[in-house]
Formats: sequence, structure tokens, C-alpha cells
Amino acid sequence: MAYELRHADAVSGRVRESEYEHISEHILNDQATGDLVYASSATQLSGLPIGTDNYILSVATNKPAWISPAALLADISPLTTRGDIMYRNATISTRLAKGADNTILAMGADDPEWKTPAVILGDLTGANFDVGAFDVRGQTVTADALTSGRVVFAGASGVLSDDSDFTFATDTLTVTKIAAFQGTGKISLGTSASKITVTTTDYPFQVYSILTSGQSEGLTGYHEGHIAGTTAGHTYGLGSWINVDTSAVLSAGHIITPIEGGVYTSEAQAAARVVFAGQHQAILNGAPASLHAWRLNTTQTVTALIAAANTGSVGYVAAVTEADAPVGYIPIADIVGIGVVYVRVYADTD
Repeated sequence: MAYELRHADAVSGRVRESEYEHISEHILNDQATGDLVYASSATQLSGLPIGTDNYILSVATNKPAWISPAALLADISPLTTRGDIMYRNATISTRLAKGADNTILAMGADDPEWKTPAVILGDLTGANFDVGAFDVRGQTVTADALTSGRVVFAGASGVLSDDSDFTFATDTLTVTKIAAFQGTGKISLGTSASKITVTTTDYPFQVYSILTSGQSEGLTGYHEGHIAGTTAGHTYGLGSWINVDTSAVLSAGHIITPIEGGVYTSEAQAAARVVFAGQHQAILNGAPASLHAWRLNTTQTVTALIAAANTGSVGYVAAVTEADAPVGYIPIADIVGIGVVYVRVYADTD
């Protein structure tokens, strides 16, 4: 049988090949299952014990030997230095030497190469850089399309943008145009003296509140203040003051008033009790030094306490035929339990 271990012809009177060909009698010293027989020289056959699982048969010093996959890879690898990378070029597997610190592995025209972060950022110029749902962090973030001093907001699809009418500088927020403002909570101006300046030729503030259903305890504007300490001056719940500057020109016939208000109804409200001039209450836990329903302070003579646009504005009764030609009566107070109290009005006939 081919490649079978056999005795050669006997010499010097030894047993000839044909006289002894039993296979079971031809074994290697310390033979085991899986061992290999090889020619250790031109005249000697020897055995190679079976190798470790997953070892690979190789050649060392002209003789077969078992070698580990790691050792074999080290023998055939083109890598020479820690950090090297092996890749396939046009024909063979070859070595890419380790890159410098902080360089980034990128793909060149055909083969991988190391690039600096500056080069990578230059390659990304003009292209969108999407990190998905991950955060982008850094000490500073610069957007070339934004203008210094403007407030940044998120536009369509989350794109950051700004507006020339909305700026912030030196702790001052400047808004030159507000088309609409909606607040769902409180606005705090802090503990220091603060003010809001509005430059306009029209009504600076117009507040619209619409009660569509249900019950309302207050509509449009409600101001409430709490005093928990000792006051050092006057306390105003709601104050209004108009300063007429030097260059101002007041048109004839126009009325200047710090507070103007009124009630308008689209339909008759026969069951309603309408108070259009104001309602004031003083619920005190004792008598103060003085109590005034209203207080007047002026440097000039008052023309009249009431400027009536028509005779019905003050509610007087005309054509009363009593002595001294009285004009009529002005209802001055509506007292609970008494009713309306009038003041008699006389014409000045002197």
C-alpha cells in the first residue's frame, strides 16, 4: 500500500521484506493517536506528536512543527510596531503605521490614512453634520450665521437663528417690535427698581381678555401688592403719571389723563350694576390717621371737579321751578338703607 511504513530488504542475513510485512508490528516509540511520521533525515523516520487543538502545522528548521494561530499571524503579519493597522491594498495585505496622537483614521481615495482634526473639519465644511439624538458639548460653540448681541431662538426644524429686533447687551434686553405676547405664568422683574420703556407713536400696551364661559373674579388686569415690612415712603397699588416734556406740543381739545377707563356693552344689560368710574374699598382693622375716598393735589386752580360732556353725564334734573332759579339736583351718593342723596345745583346769575 502506498506510503505505508515497510521494512526494506534485509541485509547481511537479516529478514527480507517479503518475510515480514505485518503492519501491526511497525510502530513508533511512544506512538499515540494523531501522531505524524516524517523523515527526520535522509535515512531516519521519526514521529511528530499530535498538536494542541486549533494549532497549525508549520515548518521550523526544515522539519514539521506545530504553531499557534497567534504565532503564525505574528510570522506572516506585516505589522512591526504597537498601534500599526493591517489593511489590504491593491494586491496584498500591508501595514499602515500608527498615527500621531489625536489623529483620526479616515478613508482616502483608495486606502485608509491618518488625518488631523483640522483636516477632518475642513473636509466637513459645507456639509451637514448630524449626530442624531446625541448631545453636542464644548466650551464654546460658534455659528457663523448669527450676529453678536442678538438673542438666539430655534426656527424651523430646530435651526438656530436670530432677529435684529431682539438684542441683549449689558444686562439689557431690547425688543423693538412685538407682534404678539402670551404669558402663562408670572413675570418677575427682581427686587431692584426696574422699569419697562416702550417707544412708540401708538398705544404702547393694549391688553385683551375674553371670558368665553364660566365665572371670572377678575378680567384684563388685576394688581395685588403685599406689605410685610416698614414703609419708608408712599405706597401705591397702581400708579400712573404723564410727563409732558419740553419739546412736546399738546393739540387743542385733546384730553390728557393718567387713567382712562369705561364700560361698553353691545346689548342692554338691565340686570347689571355698572360702575364705570371705579370701585374703591378700604377694609381696615381700625381707624387710620385719616381716610379719604380720593385726594386732590394740584398747583393750579381746578376748573371743575367734574367735566360733563353732556347734561346727563352728572345726572342733574333740569327745569326745577324753586326760588333762586335752581338748575336741578346732582345725585352724589347711593347710601345703603337711605337711597340716593342729591346735591342741589344753582346757576350763577350774578
